[in-house]
Amino acid sequence: MIRLFLKLAWRNIWRNKRRTLITCSSIMFAVVLAVLLYSVKDGMFEKMIENSVSFFSGSVQIQDSLFFDDRSLDNSFILDSTTKDILVENEEIVSFSTRIESFGLIASDYKTKGAMVIGVDPEQENYITSLKERLIIGSYLNEKDNGVLLGSALAELLSVSANDTIVILGQGFQGASAAGKYPISGIIKLSSPELNRQIIYMPLNLAQDLYGMYDRITTVALKLQHINESENIDNILTAQIPSLNVLNWKEIMPDLDQLIQNEDAENVIFLGILYLLISFGIFGTILMMLHERKFEFGVLNAIGLRNSNLAAIVILENILISLIGSLLGILLSFPVVLYFHINPVRITGDLARVYEDLGFEPVYYFALNADIFINQTLVVLLISIILSFYPAFNLFRLHPVKSMNT
Repeated sequence: MIRLFLKLAWRNIWRNKRRTLITCSSIMFAVVLAVLLYSVKDGMFEKMIENSVSFFSGSVQIQDSLFFDDRSLDNSFILDSTTKDILVENEEIVSFSTRIESFGLIASDYKTKGAMVIGVDPEQENYITSLKERLIIGSYLNEKDNGVLLGSALAELLSVSANDTIVILGQGFQGASAAGKYPISGIIKLSSPELNRQIIYMPLNLAQDLYGMYDRITTVALKLQHINESENIDNILTAQIPSLNVLNWKEIMPDLDQLIQNEDAENVIFLGILYLLISFGIFGTILMMLHERKFEFGVLNAIGLRNSNLAAIVILENILISLIGSLLGILLSFPVVLYFHINPVRITGDLARVYEDLGFEPVYYFALNADIFINQTLVVLLISIILSFYPAFNLFRLHPVKSMNT
């Protein structure tokens, strides 16, 4: 019976090819628009998280219990062997980097500017942030190096380059003065414009000498196999290391997490309007179909086809039309998304400067996730099924004589 109904539904939708093609086209372009919207939204947010997490903060951080609220070097700690073993034994943790995170006044021969001073183990840090790949001028750091790396925008503001010298002034551990003169080993360019304007890297032992923090650190940054596991790892490590504060990236960067949630809410509203338009298009087709086929339905009912069977055939027709439109939408949108996934759209001009001022990379990235395509198809099919109950309800009340006289 089901096979017969499917065959009848398939034949019926092609009896009026224009109506079917118009409906399929409207669904197709709606799916394409929804897929592109979701793809660019997910792509930009994934890149924002990657830029912030992979290029600096790490997926999870371990700090002294007071350091997050009061970023004083007095709120530092010594990483003991027990804690190291816990991190090494966790299979989700790919690598970790010990750091000193502080601030200082950076002076060149021409200008002075406040900046973040980050002391790192060069080899460990490269595993976390791929810092060596960001080098554009000069040479990378090593453990015995006495030089520093500057963000390219910061170097431009200070009018310095590789092999020049800068002076760092700040406050060290337990109120000690911190001052030092350092050659610039290299210039790095980070994808985050905000970090690029205010960051300096130096070897960890050099930072410990500068701030008088021998064997002490402020932060351990962790790189995970899957960033989505950051909250789970946070909970596990919090239980294993109760004396220290474990933070996932959402806690480290609450503004970014809130921004993503707000944008998700805005996109839900936009997509709601889009799906409402799709619904009107499908519903209009259903009404036109009911009007045009009243005589046909009356005849079929008169010769013995039950109202429930008529309703089932009409529902199948709407589902088939929606499925065709959705599949065409996926086939059309996939190569577009694939192209822009490989070749992201770079923004230029004044708009690019606006994005950079807001701390965003001026690039539109497109995500290539299967669930983006699947979800749009399922939503359109659900809309079609829901709207199909209207003609089904009308067909249950069908009177064959009245229908044939209309």
